[in-house]
Amino acid sequence: MAAQSISSVPPPSPNTLRSSLPSPIISLQQPSNKKGSSKPSKLLKRFRSVFRSFPIITPACKIPVSLHGNRQHINHIHGGARMTGTLFGYRKARVNLAIQENSGCLPVLVLELAITTGKLLQEMGSGLVRIALECEKRPSEKVKILNEPIWTLFCNGRKSGYAVKREATDEDLMVMQVLKPVSTGAGVISMEASESSDGELRYMRAYFERVANSRDSETYYMMNPDATFSQVFPSFTCLFYRMFLKVQMPWNVIIPADSLDAKGLMLKKAIVIRLMDEFACKKAAKDLGYFMAVTALESIGEGRVRQNTGDVLFPVVFTGITFKMFRGEIQQGVVHKVLKHGVFLRCGPVQNIYLSHIKMPDYHYVPGESGMFMNDKHSKIEKDVVIRFIVIGTKWMEAEREFQALVSLEGDYLGPVS
Repeated sequence: MAAQSISSVPPPSPNTLRSSLPSPIISLQQPSNKKGSSKPSKLLKRFRSVFRSFPIITPACKIPVSLHGNRQHINHIHGGARMTGTLFGYRKARVNLAIQENSGCLPVLVLELAITTGKLLQEMGSGLVRIALECEKRPSEKVKILNEPIWTLFCNGRKSGYAVKREATDEDLMVMQVLKPVSTGAGVISMEASESSDGELRYMRAYFERVANSRDSETYYMMNPDATFSQVFPSFTCLFYRMFLKVQMPWNVIIPADSLDAKGLMLKKAIVIRLMDEFACKKAAKDLGYFMAVTALESIGEGRVRQNTGDVLFPVVFTGITFKMFRGEIQQGVVHKVLKHGVFLRCGPVQNIYLSHIKMPDYHYVPGESGMFMNDKHSKIEKDVVIRFIVIGTKWMEAEREFQALVSLEGDYLGPVS
């Protein structure tokens, strides 16, 4: 096996000569067990939360929070854990993402993305890559977000198939071992050619800052140690989030007598149609949130004939998808109304999300035909801008059967994203 550009920062030149390497012995260490540090972490989070509630001691100079802003010279300063991230794969094969505590540890996560390495390299040519991985929430199962088995993949806003978590293979471990001395860099590792590969495995490695936004959201930001690095590498972010609740619900469906069929084929169709109509009309529930879709009809109970009408009531159990905001989680919304004292946003089915000017650090109102909020870095909050925020409170409106939410930009990496 031979490797190209095994080096540290700055990234090596593409013309770097290859050097022959023997097949390495795997010497990667197990990730450290950090269970003992959970209490200090919670105390630190509480302290930071209390600290942020006092505007009198908020520093006047802050790091820009715009996700599309310049992230040059950003180092490990936001309190997130520094991890090592590696993207690797053959040009015509699917690209893999491996996350390690450091380059000398076994991977804590290996994802296979449904996008080819060549396609990802094309996206990187634009200088900006945003990977978003979405999966469903399951209230009854307490699964850590990085233990989810499958994700819907979005690359720069476009749905690009799926991402699957898998165990590290022998080849993955061999790649991690060869790249053990590499802190940050990119290049090619020569592997044995086969029908499915050209023998040249391309890789990109960098430090990432892991920010745990909530139990249902984590973000990995590529850290740019110097200007040289930022000119060679794109701005890269990978967001994991659980957006929808997957629930199993009982329901009573009433079917008119003329829709019944002796063979049962028309009956099942009538039940599904009626169920979907009633599901859509209900709109939302306080405990489950907004009803989005029926995904499967699990069972149909024995029908009971109603007196006088002759209609038949069937108890059914179905699986559906709902959407509900929770306090403390990170979401994105679109500004649809700007007022002097704040803005209103919408996020999915939630239309009344209020962001007060008090919860926009460093932003001030700029009057005009439409009005906007702007900070000293010329980051704008105006109509149709996408905002990344943290939910600080929700309220259920029974009469309207909808939720209202209060949100804030007080936190790391919150603010306009477009």
